[in-house]
Amino acid sequence: MKSVSVGVLAHVDAGKTTCIESMLYQSGAIRSMGRVDHGDAFLDYDSQERDRGITIYSKVASLDTDSMHVDFIDTPGHVDFSSEMERALSVLDLAILVISAPEGVQAHTKTIWKCLEHYEIPTIVFVNKMDLPHPDKEELLGSIQKSLNSMIIDADSDDFMEQAALSEERLLDLFMEEQNLSRDDLQDVFVRRKLFPLYWGSALKNEGIDQLIKAISDWSMDHKWPSEFGARIYKVTTDEQNHTLAHCRITGGGLKVRDQIGEERIDRIFVPNGTRLTPVQSVSAGQVCVLAGLENPHAGQGLGKEADLDQPVLDTFLDYELLLPEGQDPLQAAGWLKTLALEDPTLHVHTDERTHAIHIQLMGEIQQDVLKKRIRDLAGIEIGFSQGHVLYQETIKEPVMGYGHFEPLRHYAEVHLRIEPLPRGSGIRIANACSRDNLSINWQSQIISAISHARPRGRLTGSPLSDVKITLINGKASNKHTSGGDFMQAVRRAIQQGLQKTELILQEPFCTFSLQIPSSSLSRALFDLDGRKADFQIVSQDDETSLLQGRGPLRLLSHYQQDVLAYTKGEGRFSMTSDGFDASPDQEQLVAESGYQSEAESRNPSSSIFCEHGSGVLVEWNQVEEHLHVPPVEEESSSASWGAISGRISMDAAKAAFEAAGGRNVSTRKQPKKVSKRVDLDLEKKTNVSPLHSLPTCLLVDGYNMIFSWKSLQNLPLSTAREQLISMLVNYQGYMGWALIIVFDGHHRKDGPEEKGNRGSASIVYTRTDESADQWIEKKVHELKGKFRCIVATSDALIQSSTLHAGALRLSSRELENRVSTVNQKALSHINKK
Repeated sequence: MKSVSVGVLAHVDAGKTTCIESMLYQSGAIRSMGRVDHGDAFLDYDSQERDRGITIYSKVASLDTDSMHVDFIDTPGHVDFSSEMERALSVLDLAILVISAPEGVQAHTKTIWKCLEHYEIPTIVFVNKMDLPHPDKEELLGSIQKSLNSMIIDADSDDFMEQAALSEERLLDLFMEEQNLSRDDLQDVFVRRKLFPLYWGSALKNEGIDQLIKAISDWSMDHKWPSEFGARIYKVTTDEQNHTLAHCRITGGGLKVRDQIGEERIDRIFVPNGTRLTPVQSVSAGQVCVLAGLENPHAGQGLGKEADLDQPVLDTFLDYELLLPEGQDPLQAAGWLKTLALEDPTLHVHTDERTHAIHIQLMGEIQQDVLKKRIRDLAGIEIGFSQGHVLYQETIKEPVMGYGHFEPLRHYAEVHLRIEPLPRGSGIRIANACSRDNLSINWQSQIISAISHARPRGRLTGSPLSDVKITLINGKASNKHTSGGDFMQAVRRAIQQGLQKTELILQEPFCTFSLQIPSSSLSRALFDLDGRKADFQIVSQDDETSLLQGRGPLRLLSHYQQDVLAYTKGEGRFSMTSDGFDASPDQEQLVAESGYQSEAESRNPSSSIFCEHGSGVLVEWNQVEEHLHVPPVEEESSSASWGAISGRISMDAAKAAFEAAGGRNVSTRKQPKKVSKRVDLDLEKKTNVSPLHSLPTCLLVDGYNMIFSWKSLQNLPLSTAREQLISMLVNYQGYMGWALIIVFDGHHRKDGPEEKGNRGSASIVYTRTDESADQWIEKKVHELKGKFRCIVATSDALIQSSTLHAGALRLSSRELENRVSTVNQKALSHINKK
């Protein structure tokens, strides 16, 4: 019997906990269904959860069928407790994302989806509350696909197999040859997050629940667990006797009571199920359990063969000072908070060394209220919080080299670092490109360790540096004089010296939001949101209600709910969810307000210290390179090295490689049947109707939609991007053996008639000025129906929906870019082998 760990996730009030209750009831695990709104749910048993009607803490419930044992982990849906949700993801085999049919995809749903992507969790989508008024299924599905992923497919649809085949070229080839896909093939693309089956139902009415339980069995795969012991801690709590309990999943081998993990011995083992902790003598791989006996466990910690997790995706952005009752000892209060910080590491409890004030980071007001009650129960005191202030971070605009030298008397270290910007949300990544011929591996290891512990700060406001890659390029040490802390000094100086030479960007936390108001208040909302520097759009509007969605700085939107309630007389609803850091629109103002003086920063200086005439001499950052003991990297060789490390290939190189192959895309894969042979498509010629299984394939591409969506084309001049797109797609056509039509929107030309041309056997169409590419493709799909098996490549939701009606398959712009890139790589790989 396979053991499956399933996380159930949703935006608050989507019916997540009710969904688990229904599955437990349908399977016979519980005798009666509770309800969240009645306060008798099996899993929401904490008093604060029942009072508020929301999940605050993740919990486990289990059920057994003939084929599997399932541990459900119920996670919080409210944005204030996102970190609790994220910690549970590290122990999941698959996730069920619950979406409320009446509301559709909401702001926090997208945040959850990003987390699932980051942790690579295979996901089943369950659309709940289908018993309530909602958009029709097709409209709802289209909205979900547009908001989350185009490969979310209705599991009940007649063409599910055909739509699933679009998830990967290999599956498309199999389907074209066999007209069917095996369960193993489908499971494989599901586990690799290429396919996301969607189911419909009503948890409250127990509709669609049996099908959902079966889906868990059908889509989950049997594990082959390693024999070596391993476990992942996802949560830490304390029992009534204040003993620390580590909630974890066993990922290898097994564990018994009295076994040792490192130098610690396991005193007790429990199996959780709702409110019960059942003591057991042993657990095996795949089981979720609770361990007692570990001294200082923390969420994200790996035991045995498992490594600790990286920094979480979601983190808190607001810092508060804890307000204590008069006469209360701050040290004692800090001790209580550290106990709570074991349960939630994102609290980031710290004490100001100068003022002794205790600071804590929180998500929002509900989390504040929950924490107040926890401290009241724990210590019997009433606490308060100051007005929170937003946390900032800094990054760089362009790559830069940084050099640091530390050589006071009897010390020596020199470090050369390359600092490069990364996409937002990347944190700090560390790499090593230093040759062992230049510096021994022992010294290199010390430098890498120093970088990882440096915690560098920017020079605008002194905020943490983030979204950068720091690479060790070179360095120098002395066998006689280099000691432990020397490389840390050199690393800090090298980073700050680099930051002095490049432009810095101040980043502040942003949020996505949804605002529903009476239409009579729309003009006020537009004025407010514009003043708060938010980007937004009106999603829907009628005589009574308007719905707006957008994104803006958390600093300006965090307390907007109170304003909404005031000007709508309680009828408006504003909800938001954090969306990471982004460049601040008010950088100059915020930097000025901070009053930060980087020159006075003693912990992270940009100068270096060199030894001259037997004593240490301070050299300012702009003169460091003139004094280095190892020559700095030349700009030309540095650029070449950067390109090589990036692993990217230019378009010219790809084109030359293809031409070297004689203009053919050679593949060693099995030759396709006659049905998938390339067909030259004459746009004016009529074609006889044939059965679907024998139809040739025609790929229709919305050209400008690809140009504005593909990362490789976005920053190119339009004419260059258009030419490169055509070249790449023609190569792809040659590989796939399909007919190809690339359509460019006539709105980009003035007073132009429709024009048609060819590039090899591909057809290039420029629509007339008053006709969009969407309209042209829609008409052509209807014309080709029954003549060609059409695949339409676009991310435009309207054309996706209309072409689906005509029987065409859909392919998102991102998916096509991935496929074209893969084909280029395959062809180049083949050329290199020759």
